[in-house]
Amino acid sequence: MVGTALKKYAERAGLTCDGGYVYGKVRHRHIALVDGTGVKLLQIYLGPPACAAEDVRMLQAKRILENCDARRYRLIRQNAVNVGGGRAVVAFLDGPGAMDRIERYISEVMPRLDDLRLDGDACACCGEPLGEAAGYVLLDDYILPVHPECIPEITAQKSAADDGGGEGSLVRGAVGALLGIVAGAALWAALYLAGFVAGVAGFFVGLFSNSFYGLFGGRRGRTRTVIVTAALVLGVLAGQLGGMAAMYGKSAAPNAVEMSRGQYVLTRFEQILISGQEIALRRAYERTGTEAETQEEYICRNWNPEYSANRSEELCEFWVNLGMGLTFGGLSIQGLFFRKNREMHRSSPRRLK
Repeated sequence: MVGTALKKYAERAGLTCDGGYVYGKVRHRHIALVDGTGVKLLQIYLGPPACAAEDVRMLQAKRILENCDARRYRLIRQNAVNVGGGRAVVAFLDGPGAMDRIERYISEVMPRLDDLRLDGDACACCGEPLGEAAGYVLLDDYILPVHPECIPEITAQKSAADDGGGEGSLVRGAVGALLGIVAGAALWAALYLAGFVAGVAGFFVGLFSNSFYGLFGGRRGRTRTVIVTAALVLGVLAGQLGGMAAMYGKSAAPNAVEMSRGQYVLTRFEQILISGQEIALRRAYERTGTEAETQEEYICRNWNPEYSANRSEELCEFWVNLGMGLTFGGLSIQGLFFRKNREMHRSSPRRLK
């Protein structure tokens, strides 16, 4: 929303109001004004961002804009002028008469930039002269003048950068997420073995995966969201299965000589998660059976009439724990999705009228 003072200035100077900004061309230079929290910000376009990074004139422009009576214009005390990406941002304290002070600054200080012969009338995308057919886009909270036909190219470049082309290493991030899976799954299994509600450990699975991903310098953007989410799912599943395996191994009868602990654990998983009782017993016989007993005799001897009830109960516990773990884990990484949505909304080029 544009404040009343900015609207009045826009009418006097022939500027446009859109997207919460007042923007246009004043004294042969593209500018934009926006209300902040207790401040008003003046954006001054200095040249194409791609060319500005190595241009020493950007530092000279900063000195020119700072070299004024800060009290007279009521600039903020610290970092009143910031220059980068081909633009300068000057922060003024808001209050009565703020627009009068900004108008004086525009008419008295900004013209000094003309001596630097900056490319202030070049397209922010292609660098070619804008002429009279200048359009404007809102990108990363800044107003940039561009050719209308260059807007799709800016959108494509920003989309490619958001899809994972930023700083960081995909491999290091994946290793960090893997360590987070191990740490979170170990905590889950310990809680499960101790008899606590293991599902709450899903919060720490997501927390560890996300934290270690960032600690190891993983790539930001959509890549981080995908990898951390996958790590959460794998960590929750590994924790639940690991906890069940530890519990079955602990409950294996010490005097059960016909089946090793590993075979017993595998049989229990087959009984509950993989197959029916008959198929599980057939597989167990193949691992441990002897010639003294046929497969049918082995099945009859180990047949459990309460199998269906036990399998249903343990299977229900498995899915409930899994659901709880994913829910709590989702709470721990929800900031990734909110941050991603904010970044996408903020970084998606918006064409202004």
